[in-house]
Amino acid sequence: MSLVPKFDEKEIEKYFLTFEKVAKSMNWATGMYCLFLQSVLTGKVKDVYCALSTSEFSDYRLVKERILQAYELVPEVYHQKIRNLVKKVGKQKMKLRLTGC
Repeated sequence: MSLVPKFDEKEIEKYFLTFEKVAKSMNWATGMYCLFLQSVLTGKVKDVYCALSTSEFSDYRLVKERILQAYELVPEVYHQKIRNLVKKVGKQKMKLRLTGC
């Protein structure tokens, strides 16, 4: 049985939370996170990891950041989604006011 959770591309943020909880509960040194993480990466994430330089691939914070960027799961993307949603809701409210509904 492996202690490293299976990577799930559909739930990347939850995966990292789970991975970090397991790592902390097992008292893994932070410097070992990437070693364990790379063993379960697949697909697009594996490509992101392989594209990192030798000085980058052992920096867990950077690896996580690059993976989240590849899936556009970074704060700026969320801010843009919220702005677009607010604009969309605002337009719908304006249409409702104009039609009298």
